[in-house]
Amino acid sequence: MKFTKRLLSLLLSLLLAFSLSGCKTSTEQGKSGQTSQKTGQEQSKTEEQKQFDKFLDRQVKETLSQNTLNLHYQLKDPEKYGIKQEKVSIGHISPGQDKKALKENKKTAEELSGFKRSSLTGKQKLTYDILEDYLSMLIEESQYPLYDNIIGEVSGIQSNLPVTLAEYQFYREKDIKDYLTLLSQVTGYLQEAGEYLKAQSKAGLYVTDGAADTAAKQIDDFLKESGEKNILSATFKERVNDFSGISKEQKTTYNKQNKKLLKQSVYPAFRSFKKTILSLKGTGKNSGGVCNLKNGKKYYRLVLKEQTGTNKTVSQLLSSVTGRLQSSVKQMVNLIQGDESLQKKFYNFDPVMTSPKKVLADLEKKAKTDYPPLKKVHYKIKYVPKALEDTLSPAFYMIPPIDDETENTIYINKGSTDKSGIYNTLAHEGYPGHLYQNNYFLSTDPDDIRLIMDFPGYSEGWASYVEMHAFDYAPYDKSVAKLKRINDEINMAIGSAVDINVNYRGWTLDQIKDMLKEMGYGSSAADQLYRLVSSEPGYYLKYYSGALEFQELRNKASKELGKKFQTKEFHKVILENGPSNFLQVRKAVEAYIEENK
Repeated sequence: MKFTKRLLSLLLSLLLAFSLSGCKTSTEQGKSGQTSQKTGQEQSKTEEQKQFDKFLDRQVKETLSQNTLNLHYQLKDPEKYGIKQEKVSIGHISPGQDKKALKENKKTAEELSGFKRSSLTGKQKLTYDILEDYLSMLIEESQYPLYDNIIGEVSGIQSNLPVTLAEYQFYREKDIKDYLTLLSQVTGYLQEAGEYLKAQSKAGLYVTDGAADTAAKQIDDFLKESGEKNILSATFKERVNDFSGISKEQKTTYNKQNKKLLKQSVYPAFRSFKKTILSLKGTGKNSGGVCNLKNGKKYYRLVLKEQTGTNKTVSQLLSSVTGRLQSSVKQMVNLIQGDESLQKKFYNFDPVMTSPKKVLADLEKKAKTDYPPLKKVHYKIKYVPKALEDTLSPAFYMIPPIDDETENTIYINKGSTDKSGIYNTLAHEGYPGHLYQNNYFLSTDPDDIRLIMDFPGYSEGWASYVEMHAFDYAPYDKSVAKLKRINDEINMAIGSAVDINVNYRGWTLDQIKDMLKEMGYGSSAADQLYRLVSSEPGYYLKYYSGALEFQELRNKASKELGKKFQTKEFHKVILENGPSNFLQVRKAVEAYIEENK
């Protein structure tokens, strides 16, 4: 099975806070504790079920073996897992339809359909359904080989590749050597990226001049520090010096090799990539949403399916978003009219808790009221290098390897995360958001293939949903907390509505300016938002659409179960189902409702 571009995006769960000024039980320990139980389950499986497990195992190994970056991030010890990668590879970017990937995905889909679903276990049936839908999206995606924007403002390789390399952990000396080999391949990788952009240009699919300028600036930000303070220099030195398996002399040698590769390969490659990006300005024929492209509306529907996981039509989704927007605005007006001092409190807000460690500890403690228990999770808090503060999101969570929970890392961007937003930001990234959800799902011992599939609508939707509810835990004035929650939801709803209006209905920048003007926002906010949604279709919706789906399911369960409804049990159902499309999540919730009526 070939996931092509999807795996790298899965490595970073990025959160872009939209303020109109702007997204895994120790696995080893958990699984070892389940060994005897799992062995018994294996022995009781039918031949069909055993063959299905072997099929899934093969897909995981084939997918993770595609390149070294994906393999290393997903597995701490690949050989123990049965994967021995002979050749170090940073991966490839195809400047057209990846026929090999399409052929492999069709073959996998055909092989999957060969299993008799009714003969599988309940857990296998769920994996079957999720994988079937996922493969269908991958195959449909191949019809639009040059539509994907690889230099997007948030998901572009120009900003994500440096961070991905900087977080490449050294577990053994071989990892250091592999990393240096990866650095030597950055030139070829970015040359392939440049060829992709040229193919886009030739097809009339290149980005707008504004988007190109933004990507170029992000490269400038990365190259701003080309000495010891550069993220790839500073983090390498830190990782190598902390590595205990080699001598001081060898560490010195590796540091010299890293500096040489950065100077002679990586930095020149990024400069050349920037030159290519800027040289193609003026060749993009579409300055608006993707609906203006050939089969653009059809493509946008696919994007929404991939990004949100919803089975709603675009019209239904827009109706949900605008409905919540209108009700949220009404709530805000009523709240402010009911307390004349509230607006002043909101703008002069000074949080009593700003230490990330204290905030996460507070959230972890308070979340136990509404979310099922989870054993202690190990994590690190790091800060985005100053040179990249203007480029990267306010915060993001790095997903740990499948076989080691201790690599959980939350990055905080001091340049765009102010003190007033630290509580809800860490609720999104930590407890009960990404870090909690990811580790809870791992504790259920899911099929490994589910850990390498990307369902941003579920993961970002969950994090956004719990972030909104975490305002109930905030250790400050409850009326201010409520106003902040409503304000945040309004911003997410606006971003989502603009996304659909631009990319599906073809709205122009002037129309967006008129829309935002009615809500009290200036033209600069409209410019920024229009640029982002046209550059990265579906981006805001993976946050807000998913959050709405979870809230709608919660309302449904609460209404139908009445006094029997328990928030913690509802969340348990969602968490145990794990990342998937919302058709599967809805089935799980409906089964929970029927069982508890």
